[in-house]
Amino acid sequence: MKKAVILAAVAALALLAVGYVVLLPMIKGKSAEAVEEDEPVASAKKPRRPTAPGLIYPVPERVVNLAGPPGVPHYARIELALEFAPPKGSKKAGAENAGGHGGSGKEPALDPALVPVMARKAQIDDMLLRVISARSVEQMTSADGKEALKQEILAALEEIVPEPTPVAVYIVRLVVQ
Repeated sequence: MKKAVILAAVAALALLAVGYVVLLPMIKGKSAEAVEEDEPVASAKKPRRPTAPGLIYPVPERVVNLAGPPGVPHYARIELALEFAPPKGSKKAGAENAGGHGGSGKEPALDPALVPVMARKAQIDDMLLRVISARSVEQMTSADGKEALKQEILAALEEIVPEPTPVAVYIVRLVVQ
């Protein structure tokens, strides 16, 4: 008798689950397949990054002493690229503004929209020195540490340069010793 009651309860629960997955979407006007297709899209509610790169401001390579116990010097040689959202109404950033080196041996001309960033070069350099030198070797070499470094730089950059809007920080080269 008890087995029959338990079996009936399990069967009822299974029917409710099937009814929820199959019948409820049909009542709302969607098939079960459409609901399954919608689920990945609904769960990926992250803000979309633009597909085209933004304005890239290259930060030249620099050597920075890292935090650590006294008498044990460690340093990082790091090169960064800072990405900014293009101002509304401006043309998209082209390959010539991607921060790469041109064939002539000269640095490429930066987009005029990056003038506010260039005007804050001293503040950006100071912030980078403070943020990077506060890191330990372990923080600079772990994946989580690198991501935390990029997020801290991005947050500090937003305070220094409100326009154009900072979007991302990229570590172009990194050597830690």
